[in-house]
Amino acid sequence: MSASQDGGREAGKLHDYLPPFRALKRKLEQAGFGTQGDRGNAFVERILTVSATCKQQGRNVLDYVTAAVDAHLRGRPGPSLLPELGATELARAA
Repeated sequence: MSASQDGGREAGKLHDYLPPFRALKRKLEQAGFGTQGDRGNAFVERILTVSATCKQQGRNVLDYVTAAVDAHLRGRPGPSLLPELGATELARAA
């Protein structure tokens, strides 16, 4: 089977047919693999927010997280999760 064929689905659309992260988190917690404190819960909430926001914007989650970690390690501001506005949107906002 070629990389672009998976039961009629494109390989690049993996996130469209995987279970949502919240469902996976719930299953992991039920199996005893949940977070063990407030810091872990906050991390999971943040990474789920990043994932959902990137998906809505058509951005790659791994690219965003990699850039965020790289910025943190270099002491620089991290990338924004705010959507990038094109010229049309900027004209409307003005």
